[in-house]
Amino acid sequence: MLKTLILNTDLNNNKNIDYLQKVAGLTILKRIILAFQYSSGENVFVITPLDRVNIFQKELDDHRIKIKIHFIDIQNIDQIINNISETSIYLGEPAVFEPNFFKKLSNIKIEENSIIHIGLDSHLIKDQTSKCFVISPEKMNKYSQADLKSDSFMVWLNNQSKKVIPINAFYNAIENKKDIRYTEKTLLQFLRKTSDPFISRNFNRPVSLFFTRFLMHLPITPNMMTMVTLGISLISVFLVLQVRDDIWTYIYGVLGGFMFHMASVIDGCDGELARLRYQFTDLGEMLDGMVDDIKNLLFVVAVGIRISWVYKDSPELSNIYYIGAWIGAVTFIIAKVLQYHHLLVVANKKDILDYTYYFEDEEKQDSMGFFSKFLAFFRNFARSDFLAFFTMISGFLAIYQYTFWIACVYFTAIFLTVIAQTILNRRNISS
Repeated sequence: MLKTLILNTDLNNNKNIDYLQKVAGLTILKRIILAFQYSSGENVFVITPLDRVNIFQKELDDHRIKIKIHFIDIQNIDQIINNISETSIYLGEPAVFEPNFFKKLSNIKIEENSIIHIGLDSHLIKDQTSKCFVISPEKMNKYSQADLKSDSFMVWLNNQSKKVIPINAFYNAIENKKDIRYTEKTLLQFLRKTSDPFISRNFNRPVSLFFTRFLMHLPITPNMMTMVTLGISLISVFLVLQVRDDIWTYIYGVLGGFMFHMASVIDGCDGELARLRYQFTDLGEMLDGMVDDIKNLLFVVAVGIRISWVYKDSPELSNIYYIGAWIGAVTFIIAKVLQYHHLLVVANKKDILDYTYYFEDEEKQDSMGFFSKFLAFFRNFARSDFLAFFTMISGFLAIYQYTFWIACVYFTAIFLTVIAQTILNRRNISS
């Protein structure tokens, strides 16, 4: 991995856009440094005029930034040379790029005493070069303070023999407001997940990204959006429990189902904001999963109670739905207690998404038996996005009783898969 970044913020050639210009809620300066930090970077040398050091230090006074930052005046660049003993990245323009840009640079093999000029060749940008270089330590040591008498460091780089290597990555130098708008639009597309199931990928994600496009410019944190999700789900529970003897029962049912689905949609915004603005916290990871579980539990119980009230003239059927709702809740709670115990106590993790099942291992798919493949199929029903989407449809069609049975399948799927995984985990630990 590349551990050192040299960031030249001398604006002699970049008068239109400052490094303190915000893109998707973060200044270009902070976005570059955080991206490098989360790519396992360790040191950043910021070349800047002395009169801007205090301004930059204030901007980078952020609890998220753990990396070592050294401010170097352009006339004292020898301080960088004396402190670099490994291959480094040089970035000489205000640019924004995809999250994996620095990791892709780390995959480039560089020979001794050489410079690689990063070219751009992706479906977004074709056949362009950047002001980004990968420099070997031997080549860096050949640059001397005397070179500053006639040329800048950037000019020195341009005069060296170097190899242009294009990489398939999004990278955009920011020169004007149009570049900012285009970059923000592109960064939003990188928030899509290949692991998203069908409902999330085709219905939820486009809507959540629409909201995130506006939220990223507001002082709203991911944890705030998690609480908004919980608030919307509580409203949906209240609406579903409104049962009367007139048309309002149907209206409340429609609104309740729609609000529950919207809670599932908005639930994606917290993660999108976190990835877009590098606002990752242990509390946020744990809170996101817990809120998702709470809203599913409360809503399914509310649906069971609603149907029991609707069938109040048939006591036996009413009791089936009422008792079934609480039995389902108990099985769901047991499954979640086992999940969180394994995550927090055994695996020492915070995100519920880190809980994986043995049948999700692609390398073991061929060797699995019938029961494992059955659980893997059953797992597809244990998706909160699927439950929320079906609930919305059920509300419009006034068929909440089917939502209840789908929820029973949902809870049963989680219970069976967690029990099976818990037994396997204990066997692995004992062996």
